[in-house]
Amino acid sequence: MNAVRTIAVSTLLMLALAPISTAWAQVKVTSAEPASSVQGTVSLDVTVNGSGFDGTAKARFLVTGTSETGGITVTKTVVKGPKQLVATIDVADTAVVNKFDIEVTLSSGRKGKGTTLFTVLKKSSNEPDPCIGAESRGFPSFAFTRQTTISGVVTWNTIVADATGQCEKTVTTYSYNTFNSDLSFRYDENSRSGVIVRSGAGFSQQAARLSVTFDNSGVPAVETSSYSSILTSADLPIPPDLLADGSTLVSIGSGYISPDGTALLVQTTLNDAAHNYIHVLWTCPFNSELLVVDRGNCRDVYQGPFAEVSGTWSARGDAIYVLQPAVSGSGTGLYRLTLSDGHIDQIWSRGTLWTFASSTLDSSLHERVAVYEADLNTRCARALIVDADTCSNNDCLILNGAGHPVRGVSSWLPDGRVVSDGQTAPNRKGQCSNSGSITAFDSNDTTGSTTTLVTDGVSPHGAGGG
Repeated sequence: MNAVRTIAVSTLLMLALAPISTAWAQVKVTSAEPASSVQGTVSLDVTVNGSGFDGTAKARFLVTGTSETGGITVTKTVVKGPKQLVATIDVADTAVVNKFDIEVTLSSGRKGKGTTLFTVLKKSSNEPDPCIGAESRGFPSFAFTRQTTISGVVTWNTIVADATGQCEKTVTTYSYNTFNSDLSFRYDENSRSGVIVRSGAGFSQQAARLSVTFDNSGVPAVETSSYSSILTSADLPIPPDLLADGSTLVSIGSGYISPDGTALLVQTTLNDAAHNYIHVLWTCPFNSELLVVDRGNCRDVYQGPFAEVSGTWSARGDAIYVLQPAVSGSGTGLYRLTLSDGHIDQIWSRGTLWTFASSTLDSSLHERVAVYEADLNTRCARALIVDADTCSNNDCLILNGAGHPVRGVSSWLPDGRVVSDGQTAPNRKGQCSNSGSITAFDSNDTTGSTTTLVTDGVSPHGAGGG
């Protein structure tokens, strides 16, 4: 009788305790050890720490920001207690080289996920590490993005590279439906830290910080924060004159960090009561250490017609270069907008269309400006480099002859070369397209020759070290 009573009491205790643990304990996943492995690893035991685990807990490794396993298979999960389990994993030879989230699910359906807790590294080969000596090659000289598609899910990786493109390090990963891969990158060699700004989903500006260390062979290790929102459309007041016209802010476009890292230049689109679109350029104070925008002191500095206005910082930081229709009405003009007094002058045009500009100071402290000139009939484009300090009577000295065959974004490497999206040679119909590569050329070269730095990447921005 006593034995029966003991069994009954034990059963009641188990039934009473089980609902409490499963109903109230929140599942959290906080860390993993080891936190990385190379492709081709078999039967690796990964200790996963967290809380709220029970005997039914199962672990999954997912490519960060997706629901895809990416080549990591969990062959066994052993629960050590409510705060720890061991997941035995196989990492395929072809596993995605990326960061992974770890998800723990209970039989009750409750689950928790820890983001970017595990990393798959490229498997070693007999070839030397391409990052040996990267410090001497100016790592990181530029940033760019690369798209990865896994089972239909698009993920964008932000990558930094040395001046040759030989050494790459993925620093952040993000995923959303709207394509916008534009970047603005600033890196300080003295502090070995930097910041990346990009356009985010939902019409926002997002930023991430990175820091770099080097081993004795010059191989870099990069630590980075996750992207955080620093500016949204709700943070920008509509200018009074446009507010009177019934204008509403539609979107925030690309943002560019000032040369000294203390301000952002942001381009927005507004729609007035008559459904006319207007571009407005804003400057906002920016703390690149804390990733904080002083939203209350953002000010609109210029307005222009939709799809015909874009702006970038002058390399001296006291002005903005604006691209908009030329005074003559033919093609695009290059304008200099002085921030101190709002005065704007056209300094160059040649009756053609330009869609992007960026500037740097050369060794003589002359300001060089790269413009992207497109041919709408052939879809072929080229970059022209002008010495902006020589501009007079609407004419500037062109430094690279007939130009270089590149597309889209052009930016400057620390060594004075221009880095751009690559372009294919004209086909039999004379048409060009984006090559999907990143190329560079010397701004004084007049032969039109380019060097491929990266074979699979877009939207380079080169304000790095070196």
